[in-house]
Amino acid sequence: MTSEPTPSGMAPFGKGVFLHMQHRLATLPEALARVCRFALETPELVVRMSLADLARQSGSGEASVIRFCRALGFEGFREFRVALAADIAYQQGNPPKPSSDLAERLCAALRSTSEHAAPETLRRTAALLLAAPHVDVFGAGLSGMLAGMVAYRLARIGLLARAFSDPVVSDEVTLSRHRGSVALLVTETGLTLRNEQFLSLARDRGARTVAITGHAQKELQALCDEVLVASPLMPLPERGELGPVIAKLFLCDLLVQEVVHLRSSGAGL
Repeated sequence: MTSEPTPSGMAPFGKGVFLHMQHRLATLPEALARVCRFALETPELVVRMSLADLARQSGSGEASVIRFCRALGFEGFREFRVALAADIAYQQGNPPKPSSDLAERLCAALRSTSEHAAPETLRRTAALLLAAPHVDVFGAGLSGMLAGMVAYRLARIGLLARAFSDPVVSDEVTLSRHRGSVALLVTETGLTLRNEQFLSLARDRGARTVAITGHAQKELQALCDEVLVASPLMPLPERGELGPVIAKLFLCDLLVQEVVHLRSSGAGL
């Protein structure tokens, strides 16, 4: 299961519409997702379109456009279009500065991640970790380095957690696991072939599966008991940029806080 953003998670008017669309994209039904992708790719066109034009250009019906706008917390298409235009104007009126722009992008991603991290999802995930005899954390590339930090953080609160970035070693360890263990995937890109193999093998062995990701695709959600989504940086980061790591570490600390709370209250026992 995954955390569902709510209209209350919207940023102040004129800021955050792009972030909110990016965060919701993977969780929307396909007809609404087509509208979302079109708005993300061509926002300057969308603000000049009528409802009928957007429905036709995005390949969805007018009713789907209205449902998309309401899913983002707007009363209708007009309100969405005005807010989108304000967000475009805000971004164009604030030319990037080397340090302050990066700080704002990081802060916006952290705020969005915090607003969309559903307490019940964190609570269920923390309960899985607290009950697990082992927690195996896997990531590849930069996510492999991040997996090591996540495993370290979990180990510091007394959980038996280890990180793996080598797929062969990961498979060998996973084959020895039993029901109740947790396989935790850390990924920015979502479901790759390697990630799918890690999760599928873990489920075959009876382990519970969790993902901390920047992209909550439906295919990834189908392989996981719980999915925690880190909001992306906007504009989207270039290859090799370290910014996306910050929101995932923040999610890890939120999760650790919930584990500590459950342990102290006895609710996870």
